[in-house]
Amino acid sequence: MPFQWVKVDISGEEYDGVDVELLSDLLMELGAVSVSVEDALRGTDAEKPLFHEPLPGNGVEWIMPADAVGGKTYWPKCTVKALFTEDAAVESVIMTVGAELNLPRTPQYEAESVRNEDWVVKVQQSFKPIQIGRILITFPWHSDAETASMREASPVIIQMSPGMAFGTGEHWTTQLVLQWLQDAIEGDEKVLDYGAGSGVLAIAGLKLGAARARLVEIDQEALSTSQSNAERNTIEDRCEFFLPENEPEPSAAFDITVANILAEPLRKLAPLLAAHTRCGGKVALSGILAMQASGLCDVYSQWFDMKQAAVDSGWALLTGVKRES
Repeated sequence: MPFQWVKVDISGEEYDGVDVELLSDLLMELGAVSVSVEDALRGTDAEKPLFHEPLPGNGVEWIMPADAVGGKTYWPKCTVKALFTEDAAVESVIMTVGAELNLPRTPQYEAESVRNEDWVVKVQQSFKPIQIGRILITFPWHSDAETASMREASPVIIQMSPGMAFGTGEHWTTQLVLQWLQDAIEGDEKVLDYGAGSGVLAIAGLKLGAARARLVEIDQEALSTSQSNAERNTIEDRCEFFLPENEPEPSAAFDITVANILAEPLRKLAPLLAAHTRCGGKVALSGILAMQASGLCDVYSQWFDMKQAAVDSGWALLTGVKRES
């Protein structure tokens, strides 16, 4: 079905104070398939970053304006984009919006047809082969010819299908752990991948020489994706898969524990991950902003000798070795 983008301009002074959230909800009620809100001043000197956006040219320091805390986090001047079917009566929709919200005048809008494209192919084309040290991550639609030169330099080949799970290897947090695993794996280890997502970290560990891996994931669909990826790489017989509520009690059985989640879950999981890791075992934590690293190091230092091992684009990798009890 053909679609059209409708760009509603509410950046004028007469629209100051308009409830952008209410406007978005109203557009959805009037038939929009999706709605997004953008900073109308983006790219200008008057741009006002929100939502912990990185400072331009600096991947480490992040900012949050004081007047956004505790209030509605929308930009002073906004543009609202709504996706409608091509046959939608857009002019009638915009007039209804103006009337329902008691706007001083009907907003200006622009409508642009969305090209009829094969979106599956378009998405697939956005996933390029990913080379991280000795590891090459490919996807099912990549041909051997397309990746031939990269395969020569990367003896560890992992084929992934992203599915509904995080961890294709594109994000810095995943790459930081994958780089670390290439030095940490010596052979025959037992690996715990907590918050496994697509399973890429556990699969990499096994392909690098680990003996067995346990993958724990809170989301059943993501866990199914990790199982499919394990089968795709023919290492499923060396894996076990668990939802957290079904996982066996920790028994300090793992030589290597990796967790690429977020800082707050990692903080809460610290006692559990420590209990899973043997004395002398290694831990790698990712999904952590650089400014959060020190506090999380302090938490895990109760059990591990911790350090900030690397930083990439504002994301930190923390690693450690578990001390003797």
